Amino acid sequence: KAFYAKCWQYNMAKLISGFGKDTKAKSNKRKSQKTTATYRGESVKIFTAAGRKTSSTRWLTRHFNDPYVQKAQRLGYRSRAAFKLIEIEEKSNLLKKARIIVDLGAAPGGWLQIAQQLNPNALLIGCDILPIEPIAGTEFIEGDFTNSAIQQQIIALTNGIKPDLIISDMSPNMTGNKAADLDKMVLLLETTWQFVQNNLELGGNFIAKTRESGLESHLLKEVKARFKHISHHKPQSSRKETSEFYLIASGFRA
Repeated sequence: KAFYAKCWQYNMAKLISGFGKDTKAKSNKRKSQKTTATYRGESVKIFTAAGRKTSSTRWLTRHFNDPYVQKAQRLGYRSRAAFKLIEIEEKSNLLKKARIIVDLGAAPGGWLQIAQQLNPNALLIGCDILPIEPIAGTEFIEGDFTNSAIQQQIIALTNGIKPDLIISDMSPNMTGNKAADLDKMVLLLETTWQFVQNNLELGGNFIAKTRESGLESHLLKEVKARFKHISHHKPQSSRKETSEFYLIASGFRA
């Protein structure tokens, strides 16, 4: 995720400076139109650089030619993941009716942007180990969510009222070893699930990224027992080659 964020920031600065700003002065109008045309049909070529692996160059090329990446840049979203949450909301309708939303793994801020746009009256709290640029109308805590002290900071911002929606797009750093990566994902989900059990308001809802066909059986059994409805969804904006799914759980109960 850290690599993703650095790539996004570097290429945004070098490749798409000024992109997506429709209200520029007339003196910049020609430049703006030319840049926009690049993202409507022409591909972006990433050149190799000293110290960069060939695999990294391929990843960058694929990433910046991704239509969702280009659309995110055009609309001013901080990541393509914004479209995943838009699709999840179309399916679940959970964001618009929430009063307090906690976003775990918020960097670079794409989900916070969507939550703020769809529900500007909600208290929005984001947390990530990586920093993000401030987003108006939201609170952000930089730190490791798995640390209990960071969790206490999150809850302190709710003014004693439990959140009624917890969303998580968190994913551990992947190694390429399928079994090891799945174990790391399950461990992260278990930590997230413990936080949900301790802090989610009764009747509240939970959205989280999972891998493979969903949670491990023991964890899925626990989630089913505590929510009225659960389902799994793979948004169209989720890359086909990934094994990620999203758990949508509603109606938290004692």
